[in-house]
Amino acid sequence: MRSSGVEYLLVTALVVVGLAACNRAAKTEGESTKLAPSAAPVEPPPPPEPASALGSASGTLRMVKFAKEMDFWAFDKNPSDANLAKAQGRVDQEFHAAMASWKPGGYSLVIHLFTDNLSPDEVEQFKTAIVNDSDAIRKRAATPGKVAGIRVNFESNAPPSGRQKVYLSIDSRLSDGKFASESGQADLQISILPPRTTWALPGRVLPEVELRTSGKQHYGGSSFGGSEWQIQVHVPVIIRREY
Repeated sequence: MRSSGVEYLLVTALVVVGLAACNRAAKTEGESTKLAPSAAPVEPPPPPEPASALGSASGTLRMVKFAKEMDFWAFDKNPSDANLAKAQGRVDQEFHAAMASWKPGGYSLVIHLFTDNLSPDEVEQFKTAIVNDSDAIRKRAATPGKVAGIRVNFESNAPPSGRQKVYLSIDSRLSDGKFASESGQADLQISILPPRTTWALPGRVLPEVELRTSGKQHYGGSSFGGSEWQIQVHVPVIIRREY
């Protein structure tokens, strides 16, 4: 009986020691789990920068506005010089160059269309204006027929890459000094329009986007008019500052 009692005590001691060791191991494992840092979000790598911020544009935009409905429909039926002369304002543009901008964290891609071929100095001047939101392009656009603008709005501040259908607005200053705007659809090919990242800094140039759009619109109300356009753009995208 004495031998059995000793054996019982030894077994009990071993069990207690084993449980204590297990508890220490579990505690250590739990502490190490708590101390393990969470994985940092993975940023997309920066794409190579194009050599220039200047893009190409081709196509036309025509806008016309009349005070009287009958004058507009007469022009729409027969766009003669005599009927066009009754218009309050009009613009007829053919595009040759483009520049574009994107604000990380924003939802809009902005494309400026130019009817002139731009010199290297003008490209640099307009790039600075885009980055800093200064007046160089707005001053050019103050002259009717010089500049038109396209704005593409996205549902996400990190639009997916690839080809997609998008909605846009297009505007230009008419010969009466007032702006006219229309909306339509476009095919857009995106390489990358990043959200906020460590490398998406103001002034960096992103790979080009490709946009194709065409449309024809009529409108009425306080004035009567219409627009017709067919435009194709290949343009790198400048990152502008956040304000």
